[in-house]
Amino acid sequence: MEIRILHKQGKSLRAIACEIGYSVDTVGKYLAEDSTPPFKGRVAGVTKLAPFEVYLRQREASAAPVGFQLLCYGGRSKKWASAINARQ
Repeated sequence: MEIRILHKQGKSLRAIACEIGYSVDTVGKYLAEDSTPPFKGRVAGVTKLAPFEVYLRQREASAAPVGFQLLCYGGRSKKWASAINARQ
């Protein structure tokens, strides 16, 4: 484990915690144990928008542009951009 390697290199618990983004207490706990505990993934919970997901997907699909829309003029005039959009 990376924590053990950094500890063997002589780094302090605080330096290890800052480098890997864990709490100092967590780094100390991992070093005190013989093996590193397995990673426990989070279970995806229900969001507040879950009841409206179907409706939002439908609205998103209906709002999609039909053709290519010129979003950036690339330094050219608006007249040039409107001419390109008119061709489509």
